[in-house]
Amino acid sequence: MAADAGSYVMFLIVGVVLVAVDGQLIRRSGTTYLRAVYPDSKVADSVNQLITVVFHLATLGVLALISIVDVDLGSPLESAVAKLGILLLVLALAHGITIGVLAKVRARQQVQVLDEELTAARVEDHTHAPAGGNANSPIKKPAQEPATGTQAQRTAQTPAERATR
Repeated sequence: MAADAGSYVMFLIVGVVLVAVDGQLIRRSGTTYLRAVYPDSKVADSVNQLITVVFHLATLGVLALISIVDVDLGSPLESAVAKLGILLLVLALAHGITIGVLAKVRARQQVQVLDEELTAARVEDHTHAPAGGNANSPIKKPAQEPATGTQAQRTAQTPAERATR
């Protein structure tokens, strides 16, 4: 029993250290990654901290569950190594998911910033455009053709005159 308790405690210690180290790597790189799209670094830090906390809680929860699973491979050392292997695979999966979440948050923020810039540019174009339209605008009004003699005569006539013809 003493060997089982020792390997159990050792597995928990190694697991917690691995989760903490991986979490800190995500925290450091995630902050830098998000600062590229959040103009306020405090916002980037806050978003990254929330994501990192979820990573820590989820992986520590999985670590707790793995630690109570009985993996009997003959010797306590083999069982501990098997549990550690499972933990490393789960940690890699959690790391990948977290990086995917960071990428999704960054992409969503980039789209929002581009939309805001585009809206601001459109508003600026409309407020500075001359009455006849902006000559540099990509949307051009169709040119009107000069009226032919018949068209000019019809527009000059009153509705009563048109009815008599």
